[in-house]
Amino acid sequence: MQPESPSAPALADALIVDPFYLAISVDFEHDMPARKAVLAAYFAYSLDEAARTGRVLMPEDRELGLRDHVPRK
Repeated sequence: MQPESPSAPALADALIVDPFYLAISVDFEHDMPARKAVLAAYFAYSLDEAARTGRVLMPEDRELGLRDHVPRK
């Protein structure tokens, strides 16, 4: 499963030690490349969902990264 967002693998690398992400990827605890791939797919799905609901801004050049977009009051 290939993530569509270039940011997804970087998020997986950065958050691999977070207890929540360790818990949701426990089935892959003995296969780090697979664990990171599963997390990258999770982040890609989450980022796509956020884009569909207007909670993340993605520039046309997706290599530039992204940022959250939560309407401010």
